[in-house]
Amino acid sequence: MTDAHYRDELKQACADQLTADGHLHGWLRTAFAIVPREAFVPDRVWWPVMGPDGTFPVRDRTADPRAWLEAVYDPHRPLITQMDDHLDPSAGPAAGRFSSSISAPDIVCPMLHHLDVPGGHGVLEIGTGSGYNAAMLCERVGSSNVITVEIDERIVHHARQSLYAAGYRPHVRCGDGTRQVHGAAPFDRVIATASTRAIPYAWIEGTVPGGAILAPHATTTGPSGLVLLRVDEAGAAAGRFVELVDFMPLRGQVSQGDAVARLRESTWDAAETATVEGDLGNLGDNRNGLFALWARHPTLRAARNPEGTWWLSSTDLTSWAAARPRPDGESFRVKRHGPHDLFAELAEGAEWWRVSGWPEVARFGLTVTGEGETVWLDSPGRPVAAGLG
Repeated sequence: MTDAHYRDELKQACADQLTADGHLHGWLRTAFAIVPREAFVPDRVWWPVMGPDGTFPVRDRTADPRAWLEAVYDPHRPLITQMDDHLDPSAGPAAGRFSSSISAPDIVCPMLHHLDVPGGHGVLEIGTGSGYNAAMLCERVGSSNVITVEIDERIVHHARQSLYAAGYRPHVRCGDGTRQVHGAAPFDRVIATASTRAIPYAWIEGTVPGGAILAPHATTTGPSGLVLLRVDEAGAAAGRFVELVDFMPLRGQVSQGDAVARLRESTWDAAETATVEGDLGNLGDNRNGLFALWARHPTLRAARNPEGTWWLSSTDLTSWAAARPRPDGESFRVKRHGPHDLFAELAEGAEWWRVSGWPEVARFGLTVTGEGETVWLDSPGRPVAAGLG
């Protein structure tokens, strides 16, 4: 079997899996069949599963073209094209923070379905990446109606070359899409392919009334919430979270982990230790629960390690806590520093999620105005954050 035949088999198998999962229908089925995903994948990419040596292996088109094609058409795995904002796969197997990728087909297709863009409408894409998503949009609305913005000039260059070689001519711009809407505004649709801590108001200003914005909204507790907003005549936007997703952050919105580590190290000896009663239920094992915790306490950063210890910090970088469960199952040994009682916030968030009926992400919504954001449960009249309800 030739490599071309093998590619066609892999692409069909990927399409069949996406269809079985309910992700491929209507115009998406046609676009997926037409757009050559392999044309947007560099010859070397990192496979996102860490190897036994602690590094991410490289899939090399020249060294093993079939393994590379299998990675390209894996329906569930993204392909990593950059780490730490500068490292590319030519460096070989590596470990680092993912900073650019080609999203998996089972992320690309559902997002484009949620965007629900009619043919001929104008679309702004924030985060060009490989250009594959832009090519799919071009198939739907036409190249002249797509503007895609990427902050990294090297990524822009590769994406533009790939798009042009595949026959697509969207407007590919280099810039920070969070600060201004680039050309041809207002748009009918805005889609972001990286998570953002807050929806930039510039996106709302650049969207027509009745238009839609689809973006992964980052949280401080783990999973992002994919939110679909509709813009109104008054210059506000509101809508529901549609599912939980995992996306890299927009450039410049990286984790505060290093700063938190420095704070802990410098104050460890001065921290207080106490035994505190608390029942967190299954909060740490449930992504919907972690999302609800962020909605209730958006200034609390929380993560639980495999041993069950919760590591907590405040977004203002004044407080931290470590809460280790005790054998009795009803209390925690808490070490803490700073003005915020972070374990109390964690416990209150878990209790709020329980008494609210363990709501899943689709019950939450978001309203954005020029003054800020409000997360709500079921309706805009039920704000979630502690102190607002």
